[in-house]
Amino acid sequence: MLGWRSVCTGCRAAAPSPCNGLAVKDQFGPGHARMNNFKAVFRIALSQVACEYPAAKIELDGRGLTLRNSPPPVSKCMVLLEG
Repeated sequence: MLGWRSVCTGCRAAAPSPCNGLAVKDQFGPGHARMNNFKAVFRIALSQVACEYPAAKIELDGRGLTLRNSPPPVSKCMVLLEG
């Protein structure tokens, strides 16, 4: 989801795409009863995502998650077919 939203939000508008904490929890943490438990697990997962997708422009603060226009997680590849 993060890769798609961070790339596609820039396609429609240059404005950032904010997601409040409850919306993020609904999307990624329905198994966590308490918000503070979810936040701790989500921060770890988000740091792992940042290691694999370092170009992602993601901000996490007290209000929630903000996704900004980022390059695609997988770069375009050209293949030359000779025939």
